[in-house]
Amino acid sequence: MQDIYGKIENMLQLMNEDQRVQEKEEIAERTEDKTEQTNQQTKQENGKEKTIKTIMTDEINLGESILRDLKMELDNLEDTFEREIGVWVDTLETWQLRRIEIGEIFSLNSEDTDVDRDKDP
Repeated sequence: MQDIYGKIENMLQLMNEDQRVQEKEEIAERTEDKTEQTNQQTKQENGKEKTIKTIMTDEINLGESILRDLKMELDNLEDTFEREIGVWVDTLETWQLRRIEIGEIFSLNSEDTDVDRDKDP
């Protein structure tokens, strides 16, 4: 009888050990599933971050390129403006010189005319 009790006790111990092993395996599987799920989420988040960083970097580079182009265009416009102003200044100086010359001619002509008036015919 004790032999039967011993066998039953052994069987119960084996069943308990087997149940514990199964529980541990289930816990390990759930932990592994959660870890895998967390790793996938992390990969997705990292991928999103990389995508966002890539987009932001591309946008920054594009903005810098546009700014460089605008600065070059502004420099070109400044150069053109300075050349045009130079042409206008030269033109104005020429007109002023011509005006002075014309004024001198008129003043000489009027002096000649005054001398002619003083003469008796």
